[in-house]
Amino acid sequence: MSPFSSLIPGDDDIRLEALNQYQHLSALGGELFNDLVQLTAKLFAAPIALVSLVEKETVHLASYVGHSGVERIGRHESLCSVAILNQATTVFESLSDDPCVLIDPWIIKSLNLQFYAGHPLRTSQGHAIGSLCVIDRRARAFSVPEQNLLASLAKVVMHLLNLRACLAQDPQTAPALWSGIYSRIISPLTRIQTLAELICRHENPDTTVVQFYHKAVRDETALIACILNEETVTAF
Repeated sequence: MSPFSSLIPGDDDIRLEALNQYQHLSALGGELFNDLVQLTAKLFAAPIALVSLVEKETVHLASYVGHSGVERIGRHESLCSVAILNQATTVFESLSDDPCVLIDPWIIKSLNLQFYAGHPLRTSQGHAIGSLCVIDRRARAFSVPEQNLLASLAKVVMHLLNLRACLAQDPQTAPALWSGIYSRIISPLTRIQTLAELICRHENPDTTVVQFYHKAVRDETALIACILNEETVTAF
């Protein structure tokens, strides 16, 4: 038995089938996808943020900021493989003091990664296909409000993945539909960008004002998620 067999959930075959429709998407919607990842990094003042898709043997980094440019790493080397095993956000505040024993630590040590927080991306059927995560090279705390915010952003990412997969089935009308979608979400997206700038001005994430900003971001992300879900339903 592989020492990393604990990374493989019992329903992995079904999970991989669910993942399949999200693996080969067109470039349409990719700009918004990347914008969300960049916003995630800024909101948490993290040098690295990424969306991962956990495949059978590898983890595909579908979108990222602050990363070296490697698009795939071994499943047994990625903390995202651990994140999909959990319902809530997976957090390692200090990987030096509290390393993850489920994965090969080589990449973690070679890149001097100290902090990881990842929330699973779950389909409507409950299958975890990947994660939205933030990574840092310094140890740091990750409060409950921050975990809630990451969870909200992960829901938006999943809604966007669903919409991209849906529109990929009709490439003729997809460009026009995307234009309408962008026009609907540009205002809440701009507000999130402004809030991210305000959050970056505060070093302490637990102050009342920062928590207020986090709530405002969650409200805006909920609005974007609602719009994306509505567009998906309409497209179907």
